[in-house]
Formats: sequence, structure tokens, C-alpha cells
Amino acid sequence: MSAKYRRIKQTDEALPAPLRWLTRAFSSITLAVILLLLVSFYGALGSVPLYFICIGLAWLVIFGGLVGAVAWGSVRLANAPDWSGKRKLALGGGALLAAIAAAALLCWEAYLLIGMLPVFEGHKQTILYRLPAIEKNEIEFFAWWPLQVLLILFIINMVWATVRRIEFSFPRLGVLMVHTGIVLIALGSVFYGRAKLEGDMFIVRADLPGAQPVSHFYDRVKPAVFVSVDRAPSVQFVLPELPRYNDYAIGELDIRLHERPEFRDRFLDGLRITIPGFIAYGELEPTWVEAPAESRLPRAGPALTVAMGDRDLPGNDDAVTLPFANAAERVLSTDAWEVEYLHAPSPQRLDDLLSEAPADAMSAPYLLKIEIPGRNHTEVRAIAEGESFEVGDTGYRIAVEELGPYGLPFVSEGYEGAADTHARLLVQRPGPVRPIQRYALHRYPERSQDFVEGKRGDPDPSIRTAFLDKSKVQVHLVTDPPAEYAAAFENVPPDSLWVLLRVAGIAPIFSPLAEGKLPLGDPDRRDAWLHVIERYENAVPAQQPTVTPRPLRDPKLEGTYEMALLPVTVEYDLRDENHRLTGETFSRTVTLRQMPYLEQVGGEMRPQTVSVPGYGNVEIAFGRQRRQLPFAVAMTDFKMTPYPGSDIPRDFHSDLLVYQVNEDGEPGGDTIRPFQPRLNNPAIVRSPGAPLALRKIKLSQAGWDPGDPDISEADKALRDDAGRFINQQRFTILGVGNNVAIRVIALGGVLMGVGIPWAFYLKPYLMKHRIRKFNEKLKQRQAAEETVEDAGPTPPAVDLPPAASAEQQPRRELVLAADEHG
Repeated sequence: MSAKYRRIKQTDEALPAPLRWLTRAFSSITLAVILLLLVSFYGALGSVPLYFICIGLAWLVIFGGLVGAVAWGSVRLANAPDWSGKRKLALGGGALLAAIAAAALLCWEAYLLIGMLPVFEGHKQTILYRLPAIEKNEIEFFAWWPLQVLLILFIINMVWATVRRIEFSFPRLGVLMVHTGIVLIALGSVFYGRAKLEGDMFIVRADLPGAQPVSHFYDRVKPAVFVSVDRAPSVQFVLPELPRYNDYAIGELDIRLHERPEFRDRFLDGLRITIPGFIAYGELEPTWVEAPAESRLPRAGPALTVAMGDRDLPGNDDAVTLPFANAAERVLSTDAWEVEYLHAPSPQRLDDLLSEAPADAMSAPYLLKIEIPGRNHTEVRAIAEGESFEVGDTGYRIAVEELGPYGLPFVSEGYEGAADTHARLLVQRPGPVRPIQRYALHRYPERSQDFVEGKRGDPDPSIRTAFLDKSKVQVHLVTDPPAEYAAAFENVPPDSLWVLLRVAGIAPIFSPLAEGKLPLGDPDRRDAWLHVIERYENAVPAQQPTVTPRPLRDPKLEGTYEMALLPVTVEYDLRDENHRLTGETFSRTVTLRQMPYLEQVGGEMRPQTVSVPGYGNVEIAFGRQRRQLPFAVAMTDFKMTPYPGSDIPRDFHSDLLVYQVNEDGEPGGDTIRPFQPRLNNPAIVRSPGAPLALRKIKLSQAGWDPGDPDISEADKALRDDAGRFINQQRFTILGVGNNVAIRVIALGGVLMGVGIPWAFYLKPYLMKHRIRKFNEKLKQRQAAEETVEDAGPTPPAVDLPPAASAEQQPRRELVLAADEHG
């Protein structure tokens, strides 16, 4: 304790009790150590998974308790008067070893016990800020108010203790620099956390149509929703309460945008927009839904959703929708069976599918139905590859050239991606005419065709063929069959679902599917039953949000919203033509994928439009907070310099023009000057009149357009004299950031770097030099006093203060010098 602090403590005694306790607390080194430990623990909470923090705390308690108990016992043992030193040492050492062994055993048990707690099931790598009650990313967590409060208390403690405890002298300048550096680093960290900006901006090349200078950027971490009606300018709603790492089912959230003042000021009463749930990491799987009345999507007509299951329940995880209008998707096929959905089949098609084979051909895998209308001849027969036969006495002869899968891909509209089996037949017609090579298709007979002398055409109507594939179990789910087929069954509702079953060895079966299920193969197998679980009168393609399992997630993308899915519900109280409430409410929920930039639309990253009856088209986009800049940026050119002989970029940069902006954020001033941020060489834009966080903005090259995919090969090869590509990049992405108080933090580091060696090396030298000079002066004074005594009697005494007496003054100065040394 320095002499300065002893004097100040004496003056503190006159203060009232609460103020005295407070000033004593903030003058103590103990409080500074406690605050530093709390800051360190906060940093550990934001870096180390909770599982390991709990284990570390448990181990600390175990070791601390046992070591404390052993220390207490050792003290008691050392004071025992009847025990010898060797006995005390042996007993103390044994107790220490036993304590270490017990601590190790207890730590292992604690490790196992903590690992068994349900709270850590599947969350052993979870960091504190990922818990549902907090939901922050790393940047937000370390800028959160608890750490800010700890740092401010630490700053007050350091300043108060420095002023009250440390002598302001030249030797102690190093200690003062260290304390000042610590205070500057902590103070700079507070400002840095409060004013730090990070984001990026999307800029289209200025010579492209619609390109405008950009005066805003998108925050890197803060999500937002943008709402507009009938293409009006969108309104931004920042979502600080939106989760980040955890999933919430529909109904578990209730974020109401319509209760915010900016919503009520912009949109009419009756419109409500709510965020009812959240998927932190998911995918949009293609699916089918019933077409909403206001949907503008192309309708696919009726559809069925089927799933395999057991006798009682379907397995909904494997559900598949069969839209009739899509030839490729209306069929579900395996190696053992095929399921096809048929809506309103023609009587001819149904008659072909119900054709019975002769008794001796019931088990044949392939059948051919042949009709000769002009000869009133119809027959069904089994066929095999390579055989040839006469068609009754009609004069027609057919040779079977090939059977099996139709190898050519379907490219006709409506049949893209479809597959089928076929019979390639050589049909010899009566008379002197050339033979026909016919491709008869099983599932899509309307795509059958004839080739005569290499020319393709529709099948010759003089001979009609229907190829029937029974190599698998064939299931046809039928809705709206011809009336003459449904009339054979009594009391069957007109909207019933029917099944047509064709299995080798038995006659075709056609009947209502009363329970919506039928067995396929072995009934004892889990996947042996086919269940129809949904019917759509008018299906449209949609996307179904699904949660990605945690083991399949990319840790780098978690918490960034890049893979997040946001359901948004739009509601509106319907009105009649006189604008009076009808009592009905329109409601629709859409799922949004985050758009990094509203200016770049593509794939799943696009706004969703909800057509609200009587209100308008409401467009909603999920993105990041859009922040205004005190300037606008335009890109005039982009250049990428590759390594010689390759397309690998060695350097790339944007040529920018920076404009002043008016109060509305629109470019309205003169060009400030051109900038050229390069790879690893950002440009600095200063705006002296802007708020503190925007006065100095750093623009760095963060990304660029890989090139126009529609550009010609000739343009792709265009390069300038330096080998740089020309006119390929349509946009650039600039990183936007600031470094508020970074110089304050750097100055604090410099002061600590200078002050630590001063305090540990220069200060002791200065103090030793001061004491040596003091001792020399003391010896000179003592020698002078001895010379005076030898010269004669002492002159009359003069009254002096007690501290200035000859005997006490040297001793008092020595004490002060010792205090000064610490």
C-alpha cells in the first residue's frame, strides 16, 4: 500500500458509510481481478461449449474442495504439539496423495454423470449464445450489454484505483502507462462493440440497363422482412427477436409485423402479417398442394398422394404425389410393381387394360391386343421376342423384333422425363404394300408410332395394337371412370376412387378402393400396403419446407440465415363491393428463403407474392437489414487479372465512383472521387458530417460475377493487353465495414507494450539510482555534521519542526524513499 493511498484512506473515514464502501470497493485491486475473471468467463461462455464448461466447473469445485480440506487439515496438523516432524510430513503427504486420487475419481464420475444429463443429449457442442433463450451469433453475443456493463465497471475500477493508489511520479510512469493502456483497450472495446458495422452491397455495372448508384448496404447479421403492395416501394421490418439456431413449428412463434407503427402508417387496416414459426436450417422440397382460388400457377389437374405402409397405417415420410397431368410423375415404379394414376380414362383405354389373356397365357409377361376393324377381328395373345405369327385369316403378319424398356428419352411437352416399355413390331399388311415398323408403347399408347421407309407417322388405323406389360404387378388408380364401367357396381359414390389391378396369372380386377389401401406382394412386410392418403381436385406445384438433420448441416452456415426458412402468414378481413366487412378472413402462409440482396433474384431466393382479394398483390421478401450510407457507389468497370495461361484470378478490382447523397439517400451531389478497391487492398470513404459509425467506411472486394452464362464464346475470349477479361462481369459485391475505436485499442496496446518493460526494468533501476543518490547525500550530511562537532561548541539551538530534527530527518526521508520504491 503506497503512502498516497494511506493518506487517502484516512480522508475516506469522514465519508458516510455507503459512499465509503463504494469508494473503497472501486479502489481495490480485488474488484479489478474479480471483474477480469468475469470477463474471461464471459469469453469462455461465448467460445467453449456448455458441456465442457459444466465439466470444468465441476472439476474446479471438486479439486478446490479437496485441496481446501487438505490445506485446513495440514494447518491443524502442523500446530499439533505432540507429533514429530516426520510423522506430520508422512501424514500430510499421504493425505495429499489420497486427496489427489479421490479428486481424480470424483472428476471422472462427474464427467460421466454430466454426459448422461438429458439437457446435453445432442447438444454437447452447443455454445451458450445458441440456446433458445438467447439466440445470438458470436458478434452479437460479444457486443451484448452484460459484457459492456462488465467492461464499464472494470474501466471505472481501473481509473479510480489508479488515481487513488499510484503516485504520479516519473519512475511510476510505466505503471501508469500499463493502467492507461488497459483502460483504453477496454474503453475501445465498448465503443467497437456498440458501433461496429459489417455487411456488403450489390452493385450492377453502370452501363447495364436499370443500373443505379447504390446508397445502402445489407447488414451481415441482422435479419429483416420487406413488404410491398402492388409493386410500391417496400417497407423494411427489422427482426431482432427472430431465432437463429433453433427450429420453431408453426404456432410456436407469434411475431406480428402489423402491430408495428411503420406497418400501420403504410398499409390499410385489416391486413395482418405474422411470422408463426422458423426453420433454422432446412430445404424446400418440391410437392403438390390444392390450388388456392387466387393462385396464378399453372394447374396440374387432379392428383393423388400415396405412401407405402403396413396394413393399418401409411408411412407418411415416404409419401409421393402423383399428378395426372405430368406423365413422368404420375407413375411410381419399383422392381416388383408399378402404380399409375389415371383420371377419366377413355373407354378404349380401360377396355385395353382389362383385356384377358387366353387361359394358356395367363402367366405370360407380355401381351399384345390386336384389332383389325375392317375384318371385325380382335385377339389377345402372349408374345415373345423373335417370334412371328399370322393374325387370324386377316392377311396380316406380325414379327416381334424387340420387347422391353423404350430406350429413347421422352422430349415431347408434358412427357419430359417419362419412361415406358415397348414392343417393336414388324407388321406385314396384305397386298403389295411395304411393311410397317411399329413402336407400341405400354403406358403411353398415344405416343405409339409407325415407320414406313424411315418416315415416321401415326399408327396405321387399319390395324390397332395395344401392348400390355405384365412383367410387374400393374396397379392403376382411377378416378372418374367411364359411366358404363362404374354402372356395374351399386351404391358407389360418383367421386369414388377405383383400382385396376393386373397381375400375371390372374384375370384383371377392376373395383372401388373403398378403404383407400391395397396390398402389394407379401402382406407381412412393412412396405407391402399402398395407401392413398390425399386427393387433390386441382393440384399445383409447391415447395414443402423440411428441417435438415443436424449431422447433415454445414457448421459454417448455421446461424447465418443462409439456409433458414421463414414461414409468413398473410391475413385480411374480406370486404364486399361497398367496403363493408363480410365476416370472412383470407389467410395464406408462404415460406421464404433468405435473399442476400433484394436486387439479385434467382432460384429459391425470390420474393413471394400473395394475391389478397379486394386488397392487392402483397410481395414479401426475407433478407437482411438494409442500412443507409452517407454516399452512393456506382461501378463503371470490373477487371480480373488471371495467372498467365489460366483462368484462375490473380487479382480483381472494381472501378467505382462515389457520390454525395441528399437527405432522402438518393445521389444528389458531385462525384467525390473515384475509388478502386482491390483484392486485399480496401478503399476508405470518409464522410465527416455522418454519424460516428459511418464517418469512415471501408469498401473491400468481397465477390464478383463469375460471368454471364449467355455470353458468346467470342466475347468470353476477349481480353485486353494485360490478359484481363473484358465485359463479362455484370455486378460486383463490396464488403462494407468500419473500425470504430480501433486506433484507441491500438494506442492502448502500444502503451502496455511500452509500460510493461518500464515497470519491470526501468522503474527498479530508477528507484535504485534515487536511493543511491539519497544515501550519498545522507553520508555527506553526516560527514558535515561530524566536522561541525570537531570545530567547537554548538551554537544556540533554533526551534525546528519535529520532522526536521537532525536525527529524524534522514530516517523519515529513507522511509519515504522506500514507499516510493513500493
